[in-house]
Formats: sequence, structure tokens, C-alpha cells
Amino acid sequence: MASLKRILMGLILAGLVAVAVRNLAWAAPQEAATAAPVTHRWVMEFGMVTPASGQSVRLHAAHVWPADAVTVDGTVVTGGYPPSPCRVTLAFFDGQGTLIGTPWVATLGRGEATFVDRSFNADSFPPNPCRGVVWVQQPGPAGAFPPNPCAATLEVIGTSSGVTTLNLLPAVQHTLAAIP
Repeated sequence: MASLKRILMGLILAGLVAVAVRNLAWAAPQEAATAAPVTHRWVMEFGMVTPASGQSVRLHAAHVWPADAVTVDGTVVTGGYPPSPCRVTLAFFDGQGTLIGTPWVATLGRGEATFVDRSFNADSFPPNPCRGVVWVQQPGPAGAFPPNPCAATLEVIGTSSGVTTLNLLPAVQHTLAAIP
């Protein structure tokens, strides 16, 4: 009876090992297929603003993911996912959705920021309403849903005084589908 029990246990163990090996062999090609990097994308859109003559509209973008830090005991603490730089595109549009000027494109590492200004003066008065849009792109693994690593703001500032009269956060923020 004991030998029959050993034979059955051996067969069960061999069957479990065979199933495990088959599952690992089946899963390996799928993991390799999904390991290809994709580009994760986000967009942040601001509401319309109408600056007065002598004011500028400034659109900011910053990669706010924290940089690596060293603790008191010398341990390195990483800022976490995603560590890679992101590409941002900053642009202004008029009330009809027409692009104003040329979009500003920059690559930002963790902790870096950029901005673009649109100034109004007596020659361009009265200024028309405009809105800012920031697109963010970052490479990453397929199937991941990383948070947007960047933050954006839009300011209306006095061109000569540098005083901010209005500071806005995005009215709409969405994640776009990742592209290969």
C-alpha cells in the first residue's frame, strides 16, 4: 500500500511539474511580445483667457516626479516610476481652435521645467481670447498605466511688472491611448 501511495504521489508531482513547465513555455513568448516599449500620452487643456494690452500669457510645464534622494544613512531612495524624461509640447490656440504661433517642444528630465510666453502690446490690441494646451509623451512598458509625470499651469502676467494677475490649473486633463 505504501509503494502504491509513493507511485501516485510521484505521478501527481510529475504531472504538476509538466503543467508548470508547459505554462512557463506558453507565457514566455507573450511576455516578450508585450515587453516592447510604447509611448504613453497625456493632454492638459486650459480655459480661455483674454489678456489686456501690456500683459503676457505664460504656459508652464514641469516634470514633477521627484529626483533620487540620499537619506541620512546614505541609502539612495529613487523617485519611483517613471524615471525617464518626457517630451512636452506647449501651444496656444485662439477662440476658433486655430494654432497661434509655433508650438514649443522640450524634453524634460525629473525636476526640470519649461515655459513659453505670448505677449500683447499696443500693436496687437485688442487681444483675442486664447487658451493653452500641453501634450506630454513618455516611453514606457506596454500594459502599464503610469501617472502623468508632468504638471502645467497658465499665468496672465504684467509684461513690464512681472506681477501675476491670474494663475490657472488645467480645465481638462486626460490620458490618451498609448502608441507603439
